[in-house]
Order: sequence, then C-alpha cells, then structure tokens
Amino acid sequence: MNDSTFQEDVAYIFMGFRSVDLTYNENLESAWKDWTGARLVNSCLRKEFHISRYSFFHRIQPQDPELFMYILMVECHNVKTTNVNYLLDFVQKLRVERVFGYLTVYRKEALASTSAIIKGLLSEQDEYGGKVDI
Repeated sequence: MNDSTFQEDVAYIFMGFRSVDLTYNENLESAWKDWTGARLVNSCLRKEFHISRYSFFHRIQPQDPELFMYILMVECHNVKTTNVNYLLDFVQKLRVERVFGYLTVYRKEALASTSAIIKGLLSEQDEYGGKVDI
C-alpha cells in the first residue's frame, strides 16, 4: 500500500486458499466469485462499507502445496472505529459458516507521533501533582 494513496477508512479482507491440485483448472478459476465467498460478501456485507475492489490472484510459482494457490482481496471503504466491530464480526461469521480458507482483515492504523503522545501526557500532569511518568 502506497502511503500517498492511503486513506484512513480503508480495510482489506484477505482470503487465502490452498489446493491439492496444482494444475490449472479453468472451470475453478472462472467460478472464483462463488467458491471464494466473494458473492456472499457482496450481498451480505453492509453497504456502508463501500466495497471498491475485488482482486483475485492465482499463484503460478513455486509449485508448493503448503502455499496459497489463490488469494482474494476485498477492499472496503468507510471502515471507522464506530463500525469496525461489525466488519470483524462479519468476517468471523464467514470463517465459521462459509469460507474454508484462511481469512483475515488488515487495516493500516495511523499512530500518534511521539511529540503528540508527550504533549498529551504533559497536559495530564495536573492530575498527578505535576509529575509525568514517561
């Protein structure tokens, strides 16, 4: 993710799928929206999350069955502290009820700068008799 295009309200749902069959399967790949759960995500996830992109990847090399053969990335916008728990709950339900692969959510969090943290601590010094524990 490029920092110049980073938006605070974006989260990514990643789904990874292994396969014992390492050969190319055109039928499987043409039906990826069904077996990956992409259609289910599109129809069941709250519209407030504004899904902007589905990216489906197929591994070419190396031929290792321990690695994911397919990866689906779902880009969701408008993910805020007020609704992120719903997104996490939705993904957990997918994990339990439907999707048979690896499933997780990634979100880039902006961290406060050191100076902002110290400034916040210093503003609380009156509560502790002028002492700040840093």
